[in-house]
Amino acid sequence: MREAEFGPAGNEELDFCRTEIAWLEGLIVNAVRGFAGQIARAEQLKAAFEKEVQAELAALRRRIDAVVCAHDKRVRA
Repeated sequence: MREAEFGPAGNEELDFCRTEIAWLEGLIVNAVRGFAGQIARAEQLKAAFEKEVQAELAALRRRIDAVVCAHDKRVRA
């Protein structure tokens, strides 16, 4: 169809455009995969950090409870 309008050069131009579009699609797919990998890694790091924070909070609660218990024992004594 393009050849009828523009001659053989029209088909070459169309082929070139198709090649460029395919190349750009490949770049986009790779970028999306890369971002997905980064997001997954960030989620893993977040989960690990949250676990660590929860452990630290539990340790602080235990220390606070120990201090309160010790204080209560001294007050009662």
